[in-house]
Amino acid sequence: MKGKSMAAILLVTALGLTACGGQGTGAAASQEAAQEAQTGEAGGEQSEEADEKSGIRNTARHLLELNLLSLENISRATGLSIDELKKLQQ
Repeated sequence: MKGKSMAAILLVTALGLTACGGQGTGAAASQEAAQEAQTGEAGGEQSEEADEKSGIRNTARHLLELNLLSLENISRATGLSIDELKKLQQ
């Protein structure tokens, strides 16, 4: 069971990176933030939030399909409520 749990943790970690748009820290992220500040794209921030929420729902959907974690653990990993997860299962 420990191996299965470790695989699930690694999967959540890997999928979590894609749920956030795959943006890491470092020079590329700093450069992108500087460009947004210069152009003043407030709409871009709203779009990024929507993309992030969509990615989190997609990650949760994939985790539900794998059936490796409980709803409670998927909720903790994604920040979605149990009710939201149940809707995604349908």
